[in-house]
Amino acid sequence: MRLHRLVFWALLGVVALAPLPLGANRPLGWNLMAILVGLLLALWALAMLADRRRLSIAGRRSLPMALLFLGVLLWLALQSLAPVPEALQAPDWAAAERALGRPLQGALGLQPDRAIDGLVRLGTYGGVFWLALYLGRRPARARAVLWCVVISTAAYATYGLLAYLDGNHAMGLYEKYVYRDSLTATFVNRNSFAAYAALGLVVAAALAQERLAGGLARGAGRRVALLRLLDGLDGGFWICLYGLVVCGGALLLSTSRGGALAALAGLLVVGLARRGAQVGRADEGRRGGGLLFAGLIWGGAAVLLLGAGDLLIGRLEGVASAGNHRLLVLDLGARALAERPLTGFGLGSFPDVFLRYRDDAFGLGLGSMRKAHNSYLELAIEAGIPAALLLLTALGLATWRCLAGLFERRQNVVFPIAALSATAVVAVHSLLDFSLQIPAITVTWCLLLGVGMAQSWRPRRSAPVTQAAAGESGTPTSAGHRTGRT
Repeated sequence: MRLHRLVFWALLGVVALAPLPLGANRPLGWNLMAILVGLLLALWALAMLADRRRLSIAGRRSLPMALLFLGVLLWLALQSLAPVPEALQAPDWAAAERALGRPLQGALGLQPDRAIDGLVRLGTYGGVFWLALYLGRRPARARAVLWCVVISTAAYATYGLLAYLDGNHAMGLYEKYVYRDSLTATFVNRNSFAAYAALGLVVAAALAQERLAGGLARGAGRRVALLRLLDGLDGGFWICLYGLVVCGGALLLSTSRGGALAALAGLLVVGLARRGAQVGRADEGRRGGGLLFAGLIWGGAAVLLLGAGDLLIGRLEGVASAGNHRLLVLDLGARALAERPLTGFGLGSFPDVFLRYRDDAFGLGLGSMRKAHNSYLELAIEAGIPAALLLLTALGLATWRCLAGLFERRQNVVFPIAALSATAVVAVHSLLDFSLQIPAITVTWCLLLGVGMAQSWRPRRSAPVTQAAAGESGTPTSAGHRTGRT
């Protein structure tokens, strides 16, 4: 087994197992993940040294995005770890000096220890994306990534359903202590699990849609054409159908309003992206594929809503009070950004920022908040507006590349579709909650985005080096083609 193949399957294992220890949202979980991803990066680097031409393939295309990401990491490290003059220090350093009665080496950021944890996690996410980008160049591997996400999310959703039916007392190896009326599987927070289940839901939908894309054959009656279509469906379709059912049902039983909205956004992107990819490529011999997919998704959604929707709808009664707190946090964030718009307060500083700017409008029932429940706002407060925009630009470049791949590729458009729909899920959910601050969710999304970007470029028939970058075997012919597997 070649080294890059070992790295690829190990990467899938790390991502698939990430939700087991409470979504890897504890120091042990994210530090262990960081160590494993670091080892995989080192092994990948050794494999690349055997043929440096591989580095030049994706490297040229991903260089702007990589430079932006590394620049943000460097800024975040300097922001919280580098000493600065007292005039530039975050405001609470002076108060801490007075309270302790001794001088402190202050920084731009408020919490150096939390910043280190944040940098470890960001570096891990970047490592997963980078490995997926390089190792996902081969279509067979890219497809293995999609199946890994579908099977792992379906497995956790199945466990969650069984635990829910058994009394909802456990979340993996731990006893449940919050959200006893909501399904959370191995996650603590119901919104976090809902976002994870939504990722599996949209990837399963993308794969199922690919199998229904042919539609019904023309020249035959509707009943005969439908029977032929059903007879031609392979086992993969039924696995996708199972994933749709269990992930959708578990998501509804999580009673997460934001998760349901994010899943709907992701499913909408699946449908629209496939429609855009088929512009000018319609198969005249087939019909009805889009209607079949729509019937499968929305018919299944109706059934699930009839069975468990009352639990989710019941939670809508609390929208007014929750929305009021969210508006107050937006106002608090605006005041914090007005004080330090460029430098920010440092990674992990939001709890301190909240205590600094909270007022009586929050009432006595809400003493503190550890998260802003809006990842964009929290990122701007902690990193500063320029760094936040640079990081979003880097992610936007990867997303734009996946979108371009819909129109440039003739085959395997399911990969950019899965990446775009997963991005829609986390982008919408991050407006309402902190799903991207849960490592298991973020590494799953980064894996999908990296593979989607890797598969967004049109294959080059006359580029043996491109084939080598994907880790394919075969012997180049005189015309520049390879005779190995494709």
